[in-house]
Amino acid sequence: MTTHASGRARERGVPVTQPGVVAEIEAPPVSVAWLTFVWLMVISTVLAWRNEVYYSGGIDSVVLAKSGISVVAFVAAYSLWQRSGRGLDIGVRTLSLVSIYLAATVVGGWAAGTLLSASVVAARVGLLGATLALLVLSTSSWTLMRTLGYALTLMAMACSLPALPAALAGARLAGGLFPLNANQIAMMYGFPLILLVWRAMAGYLSPSRIAAIVGLLGLIWLTGSRTGLAATLLAVAIVIMLSERVPVPAFVGVLLAVPAVFYVAASTGLVTHYVDRGGASGNVGNLNSRTIAWHAAFSTPKDFWQLLFGRGLSAKTVSVSGTYWDTQVLDSSWVSAYVQGGWVGLTVLGLWAVLTAWGACRIARPGRALWVALCVYCLLWSVTASGLLDSYVLFILMATTSLAGERTMRDWANGADDRADAPQAASIRG
Repeated sequence: MTTHASGRARERGVPVTQPGVVAEIEAPPVSVAWLTFVWLMVISTVLAWRNEVYYSGGIDSVVLAKSGISVVAFVAAYSLWQRSGRGLDIGVRTLSLVSIYLAATVVGGWAAGTLLSASVVAARVGLLGATLALLVLSTSSWTLMRTLGYALTLMAMACSLPALPAALAGARLAGGLFPLNANQIAMMYGFPLILLVWRAMAGYLSPSRIAAIVGLLGLIWLTGSRTGLAATLLAVAIVIMLSERVPVPAFVGVLLAVPAVFYVAASTGLVTHYVDRGGASGNVGNLNSRTIAWHAAFSTPKDFWQLLFGRGLSAKTVSVSGTYWDTQVLDSSWVSAYVQGGWVGLTVLGLWAVLTAWGACRIARPGRALWVALCVYCLLWSVTASGLLDSYVLFILMATTSLAGERTMRDWANGADDRADAPQAASIRG
């Protein structure tokens, strides 16, 4: 029988002697630097390398390069899991639902005559999901999340900082190294900001972390992403409200921030200018023309097979009429699920979202605040961004949150110490 104390010791890599059993040396903890590097490889495979170019079949040099990196990342993740000495301590919910969804999209690709491209994209997503599962299995939940936060921050900075002078001059902060739009940059910055706030609510507040929070929030503001700012602030509010104990400095900071925010919103035009982007208020009503694509996606005639199983994961756009453009990106995970996987895919995606949110609410404190916040963050993004179940950053965030939340019992770190993985542990029951 494993006690809570021995579980915490194992989490730190300390050998534990059971009665009548000879102590054996366990594998050392996973290197944070190496795990962060693996995350960087994984993230690089889901970022756009070309602007508005989508795979439609045949031999593609970019797809081949991304596939090669994906295989290397998978092998590295498998190696990390083998060296960690950990068992299979996640459930089957996420992997089963993702597999069903991918199978439905392959059938949809066959029905739409795009079987090859649909199968290639589905295989890439399946390999990505398997890699994420191995990374979740290889280390504790806190090390997993903070290394993902490191990787997202490094990649977002490498992509966006070259464009920072233009953003300070009034343009929206977007990608430079990779052709990423402002919303993708905001999504990548929001995740580590949520982690920092959760850590601060656990009592580990320092000037460097405060500076990091302010800096990340400023970078999100420079992107001009309304969804990014709203999703991040809502997730931060959830972390604060669900925290077991709020440290006095954090409590005072929140009390001072609330009237300051209300003053800025009521007395200046800063928030209004941010929301309507300098007067383009019509774009707020139609969600920057996204509703045009959404209406076209649901109104386009379909045969029986496409109605049930969609057109496959290679379908990223929809034909539109009444505009000066002929096709438009779907820009919604839910509309994309309907187009790519039909009603079967849309149902599976909805079931995954509900079960992940339900599992996050059942996680014990202090992890519940973080997991619920991350789940809400991903689901809010899914309304106006594709990729909740596709080869995108949003899938990495959602799948990692879902997989790590499935652990039937996990001793994990509450962010107590940078030098030790879990000096103080709390059980997570998924």
